[in-house]
Amino acid sequence: FVCRIDQAKAERLAQRNAEVVVMPSSSAGVDLPSVMRWLAAHQINEVHVEAGARLSGALLQTGSIDELLVYMAPLLLGQGRGMADMPAVPTLDAAERFEFIDATAVGTDMRLRLRHPGHWASLTQALNRMTQRHL
Repeated sequence: FVCRIDQAKAERLAQRNAEVVVMPSSSAGVDLPSVMRWLAAHQINEVHVEAGARLSGALLQTGSIDELLVYMAPLLLGQGRGMADMPAVPTLDAAERFEFIDATAVGTDMRLRLRHPGHWASLTQALNRMTQRHL
């Protein structure tokens, strides 16, 4: 997804069966809600994003993230970049809440799986209604 297309790069990517999709821009780059609408229109309902703090923060702020996979290593590296560039919350009550779904050891690291409860509530309710109809 890009705001401006570089035709030479797009042609090289096309030779590798990749598609470059031009999206509207926002002040921070590609307009993420437009990307989410494009994905939905193309029936793409799951996207794995491995990103830096800037894109991660933007995705969180637009409400585009349903689930997080967070990998932690038993290392103290000192001062570094945060997981997501976002404005600080004024109180803990104002913080975005996620629920732990799973914690799995991966070698000497840990993988935490977290889910945003609000984003999953409507899906859970619909599944419960379907289950009740078939009982």
